Amino acid sequence: MRPGGARELPLARADDVGELEEVLGVLAAAFLDETLEQMLVAFAVKEPKGRQLFSGLSFKARTDLAYALGLIGDIERNDLDVIRGVRNQFAHKVRGLSFDRQSIASRCRQLRSLSEISFRVPSDTAEPMRFRFVTAVVVIASTLRARLARLRHREKPEPLRDIEVRLRGGPPHRPA
Repeated sequence: MRPGGARELPLARADDVGELEEVLGVLAAAFLDETLEQMLVAFAVKEPKGRQLFSGLSFKARTDLAYALGLIGDIERNDLDVIRGVRNQFAHKVRGLSFDRQSIASRCRQLRSLSEISFRVPSDTAEPMRFRFVTAVVVIASTLRARLARLRHREKPEPLRDIEVRLRGGPPHRPA
């Protein structure tokens, strides 16, 4: 811990490029996971325990739920799944993984958002897979943040009594 209770970021302790790439893969996924949680909370009916409803979900569950609710599309879902897979490889590795490692590079080639916006990784890029990963994370993060800005809480459903009255053909019940 740093003075004032702030946690020291793992990035500050990274001793080599491999560790920096590990931190990048893990933190990028954590940021996107947090943004998905914010989207789900913003979309749900506003209620005191709203955030708690989604805080226990995994990154995969949040991705699948956001997709099922129509909050994200096919490409975002694909790229979030790829980014989660990269995160998992870095988080569960023995040591020495990098974006150039075949298993991670092949995942990065599955990122679809860059081709969707007709972006090409420059041919003279020193670390093309890391560049591809970071750029896709920025594109997905920007897309999710733009979608989040437009979300509104759902309205609570009409009371059961009103449904029953409506089905019987009467006027809705209005409390005095």
